[in-house]
Amino acid sequence: MNKKFTRILSGLAVLSTVLAVPLSAKADLVVAKTPWEKPTFVYGAGLNSQDILTTANQLGIAGQDLLEMNIDSNDIQRYIGKTVSDKGMISSALVTKLKDGEGVTVEIKTPENITQISEVHYANAAITAGVEDIRIDVAAIRPVTGNSALTGVYKALEANGVLLDNDRMEVAQDELETVTDIAKENKSNDKFSIKNFDQLIINIKNELNIYYNNIPDDKKITREDVQQIVDDAIAENKLADVLTQDQINRLVSFFEKYSQTDAIDSDEVISQLKDLSGNIMDKAQEWYGEAKESGLLDQILKAIQDIFAGIANFFKGLLK
Repeated sequence: MNKKFTRILSGLAVLSTVLAVPLSAKADLVVAKTPWEKPTFVYGAGLNSQDILTTANQLGIAGQDLLEMNIDSNDIQRYIGKTVSDKGMISSALVTKLKDGEGVTVEIKTPENITQISEVHYANAAITAGVEDIRIDVAAIRPVTGNSALTGVYKALEANGVLLDNDRMEVAQDELETVTDIAKENKSNDKFSIKNFDQLIINIKNELNIYYNNIPDDKKITREDVQQIVDDAIAENKLADVLTQDQINRLVSFFEKYSQTDAIDSDEVISQLKDLSGNIMDKAQEWYGEAKESGLLDQILKAIQDIFAGIANFFKGLLK
């Protein structure tokens, strides 16, 4: 049995499971009359009415005609199998459908309150879950992890007729937690580059896809295979002397789980990752242009020149 056919059977099994869910589990799901006719606003269950209005203002959508619903602990349990309290669910999301081929884009409207998860982390995890061609705006009224916003995206998709694979949603949550923790642990590490790290995650996914599609149908990807792909990608992204062995082991464990989902063999995932990678490069070029225009780039280059001039003068002094 070839891999593509196996994935189709798995997808049918997932669909039958979704259809078997009691209707009471979806009683609070507000279903769109016409999919994506309106942007969908999903707010955390820990917010009161004033908090919801404040969040809407943060997202710039107060007073707009939207599809609205909350995300609570029952949703977290149903989508990603985790147990949380409603009280702690603060981060919220506005989900808007984009045209085919535009990829997944994320903007954190309140970066001062969502400091542990980057826009690329959200986008990368959403792509793992199977999200395609949507814009996600995230906001929170106070400092929080921001985890509930991604689950809110899943609920917004379901409200608009898009059902995602539960295994992939759970692995996406693992991804979000793993990469966020590692980035946080390296926050004060001068050698750590968040752009290199974000690109690392994309590269590993692409390499796993290539490897998977080039092994015999009767073979499976082993942990050793994943370890080699992760190690090679870390070296390529200049993080070999930056990440600790424990952090590398956590990445291997996550990608071993990832390799067991159909995300590894998804053309849509590869397409969305390509768009995301391009967005990272565009932002880097944007920063370069802004830095050049503001004079910051000249300051950086001058500082580098001063360092090398100092080194040269030091050795001249030794040779006198």
